[in-house]
Amino acid sequence: MSFKRTNFTCGYYQLDVDFQDDQFTILVDGVQVFQNNGYTPTLQTNVWTGFLGPASQVELRLINNAGLGQLQVTFSPSSNYKY
Repeated sequence: MSFKRTNFTCGYYQLDVDFQDDQFTILVDGVQVFQNNGYTPTLQTNVWTGFLGPASQVELRLINNAGLGQLQVTFSPSSNYKY
């Protein structure tokens, strides 16, 4: 499955992966910024931090190998971004 999101309010964001089952990849503006190849039922914090704006595109790709496929990702405004 592939999920794409655009039209972000300008700012710095942190992405956390709350839960994934099975293979999962995050792309920001076509560049892979995170990948995890397996079932991960625990929180993975701050897998990516950076600037997003209206023209930015974030794509979440999930490949389910067997059983249920599940995914939860949180986008949060980030005040911890280092310039």
